[in-house]
Amino acid sequence: MLKKVLFQINKVKEEGSFIRNVTIVSTWNVLGILTQFILSPIITRLYTPDQYGSFALFSTIIVNAVLLSSLRYSEAIVITETPEQRNNTVFLSFVLVSGTTILSVLGTFLFQHQLQEFIGVVWPSYFIYVIPLAIFLGGTLEILLTINVWRRKFFSNGLAGFLTNILSRFFTISYAFFFQANAGGLVGGDLVGKVVGITGVLASFSNLKSKIYTFCRGLNINAIKLTASRYIQFPLYTLPTNLFILLSASLPIYFFQFQYTSVVVGYYALSSSLLEMINRLIPYSVASVFLPKAVELEKVSSKHLAETAYKLYGVIFVLSIVVFSGFSLFSKFIFPLIFGASWETAGIYMGILSLYYSFHFIAISLSEVYKVLGKQRFLLVSTVISVLLKSFAIFLAVYFDANVLEAIFWFCLANAIGSIIQIVGVFVILRFKVWQVCLSLLAMMMMFILLTTLVNL
Repeated sequence: MLKKVLFQINKVKEEGSFIRNVTIVSTWNVLGILTQFILSPIITRLYTPDQYGSFALFSTIIVNAVLLSSLRYSEAIVITETPEQRNNTVFLSFVLVSGTTILSVLGTFLFQHQLQEFIGVVWPSYFIYVIPLAIFLGGTLEILLTINVWRRKFFSNGLAGFLTNILSRFFTISYAFFFQANAGGLVGGDLVGKVVGITGVLASFSNLKSKIYTFCRGLNINAIKLTASRYIQFPLYTLPTNLFILLSASLPIYFFQFQYTSVVVGYYALSSSLLEMINRLIPYSVASVFLPKAVELEKVSSKHLAETAYKLYGVIFVLSIVVFSGFSLFSKFIFPLIFGASWETAGIYMGILSLYYSFHFIAISLSEVYKVLGKQRFLLVSTVISVLLKSFAIFLAVYFDANVLEAIFWFCLANAIGSIIQIVGVFVILRFKVWQVCLSLLAMMMMFILLTTLVNL
């Protein structure tokens, strides 16, 4: 066992190895999360739950629009087979993002008052036009980060993410000190973060001007059409899948806004965003490295891919139990000490949300297998089922006039079942150790339901 551990440690020194790349991404994410964890208590003492809830609604709109903007052709950049296909995919993604931005300007102009009323923020009329700007910056940053994943520039992506994180929050804090604390400071910090991220990624390209010139010269309309057809599964299956995933994540935000208050949205947004930090730290880091690795393994044999996926499952399964059982047990006691007494309720929300995030933590990395094997349709079906389950949870909450904690629990239970379906689906497709995975997930589900009920409900 010791020899195996030492062997894996030595892999960190090996240039381009899977362990080294995961370590690079995770290290930057750790730094970013530590920064966010240190600065978040300052932000929560400057901004109220109501203001944070309004920002959460704004952010949800942007994230949904950015997801739609490239029709998910941006995700195909990593698996393109030739330089020509890659360049065509990059260009197509930029064109689609630009088109979405133009449409968002028109939509903001036509529904300006409705948007302001929905978000619940009293801003000058022209300020609402930060929505199209945020969409364009978010879509552009997503494309550039994906290009760097293909280039294996994980260090550059990590650095850009760290700078985005820290400068965004410094702006938000400074805004509250020099001006009046309001949702505008949170939105401004988001925009600053996106600009910093784009600048950081572009800085990783040497001879950028020359590369852009060569890139533009190699474009061909007919070739772009062929590339769009070649990777049509991304807008046909990956886009709807991601939209359903995002809809599933956004439903609580919209539901709590309509059923309860923006204060509840603020509590929920902060607790879920802190749990999302854990996902950025480990599974998203692993996923960005596992995707190109899985492409290589699948070319060798499906058995190699299945064995690696199962080993990965075992590691993140154990990590998930350790991490999220801790949140489930202690967040309600620790939260008010760190973030202030006004955010005590958010700690209880976090304890309940751990039920869902423990399974989502596992599903994130393994879902990359669907892309590699071209099984996006299976992932779409499982995601639709997850959304239907969550919609049923909304129905139960309304029908039985549930309180907030009960509604969150039902949401989490529905989401957890959806994530289990995605995890099991990977091994069904790979035809590898399906029953072992099912039994371990069932045991994990029973444990977290027991913890959540006893401690937080």
